[in-house]
Amino acid sequence: MDLLIKLCKECNTEKVACDFKKYRHVCRKCDSKLNYAAYKDKFVEYYKLNKEHRDTYQKAYKQKKRESLPPKKRGRPLKIIPEIEVAN
Repeated sequence: MDLLIKLCKECNTEKVACDFKKYRHVCRKCDSKLNYAAYKDKFVEYYKLNKEHRDTYQKAYKQKKRESLPPKKRGRPLKIIPEIEVAN
């Protein structure tokens, strides 16, 4: 079986076509690095500006989730060892 080999423009290595997104000339790994570098400052700024809102939202979400789940059983589970009676 012949595999299609493509050359990444960023890292200049030959890789299998499944390591690339469709119609792209940059591999998935390099594409991820480029996107992270491009949006890193925006993420930092967003989290600084919305810290209080995110904290209140997370607390409310955790509380709501905790209330929707059934309560957990407490203590050690009971082990029942059945006694086998032998009939003569």
